[in-house]
Amino acid sequence: MTRKRNPSTPGDILKHEFMEPLSLTAYRVAKQTGLQPIHISEIIKGKRRITAETSLLLGKFLGTSATYWMDLQTSHDLRIAQREMADRLKAVMPYVA
Repeated sequence: MTRKRNPSTPGDILKHEFMEPLSLTAYRVAKQTGLQPIHISEIIKGKRRITAETSLLLGKFLGTSATYWMDLQTSHDLRIAQREMADRLKAVMPYVA
């Protein structure tokens, strides 16, 4: 049986697309954004979601939009929900007028 891989988290993107190329540590990101280092570490590990407040701070610091981070989180949440609800979704019939 093949095991389904978990979708990339916003923390994966933060780490691999921003922190590693820019040689940023979780401590540095936390210090520059006013967040706690544990907050950034938990995002990177996929243990904490990116909130609207966090997305505003990351966007400002990293030169992206806050929407970028919110969209990553929402897309991730939807992929997880689709996987977890697959059987239930199959049972729902579309409304026909």
